[in-house]
Amino acid sequence: MSRARTPAAALAGLAALKLASATADAIHDPMRPPISARPSGVTREAVPVLSGIVTVEGRRSAILDGRLVHPGSILGPYTVEAILNDGVRLHSAHGARELHLPMPSSPIKKPAAERSRGETP
Repeated sequence: MSRARTPAAALAGLAALKLASATADAIHDPMRPPISARPSGVTREAVPVLSGIVTVEGRRSAILDGRLVHPGSILGPYTVEAILNDGVRLHSAHGARELHLPMPSSPIKKPAAERSRGETP
């Protein structure tokens, strides 16, 4: 058995759908991140990870994102300008940036079992 819809009934159905849609937008979702934490349409350049500096026969290379790179190498939006003693200088459309290897905060100490007698910690 089919029901014929009148224009008024169709219009009432559309109004009900619109009202339901507006109500769904107003429902608070506790798991939804705040507007400030949502990604915007602007994408940011991912900064490469510096893992090490290698010097062979006086020429320095760096390990960035697991790749061996040299001055002039291109890695994504970055060009390697220079390889320093403890880092690299990169250039992109947004300017220059330097990445440095972390410096150890304290000297490496021998385990107590390896210390010779009379040596103090």
